[in-house]
Amino acid sequence: MKLTSLTLQYFAYGSNLLFERLRERVPSTKIVGMGFINRFVLQFYKRSIDGSGKCTIVPTSNEQDRVYGMITVMDEADKPRLDRVEGLGHGYYQHRIEVKTPHGTESAFTYVAEHVDETLHPYTWYRDLVVAGAVQNNFPEGYVARLERIEADVDPNQGRELKNRQILNKQSSGKAHD
Repeated sequence: MKLTSLTLQYFAYGSNLLFERLRERVPSTKIVGMGFINRFVLQFYKRSIDGSGKCTIVPTSNEQDRVYGMITVMDEADKPRLDRVEGLGHGYYQHRIEVKTPHGTESAFTYVAEHVDETLHPYTWYRDLVVAGAVQNNFPEGYVARLERIEADVDPNQGRELKNRQILNKQSSGKAHD
């Protein structure tokens, strides 16, 4: 009898939008498509261990507020690795969300900051990863422009900056994703 692995749907909205980054973290990842959630805004208010702001989704009462993201599927066996790199239980909690897609509504899990700090800024490389993922996924121009305008700080750790810029360089050199 052949056993099949279970798959999970994940809604990526931050730096994991860049498929190359997510694939490094979760090798079984496959793209389902783009979608959005209403009554949420994307903010860089989750404190990272490096002191910078990382993405989270913040609920609002405004039906017009929208966060775009990418729905992917992954083998359930890969989820503990993603939980670890995302900091599940150490800054993020898992949240089930209903995502609107061109084909209807999909249920997926995502990560949401346990605490927010409105004074935080992302590092430039992190903001640029999020922007590159939004462009790669063909998000609306106005949404991408808003991301590009996010105030960001230069990372004082040049090694970390270079490592993360390499991911951006791979993506911009024309590597396609599935």
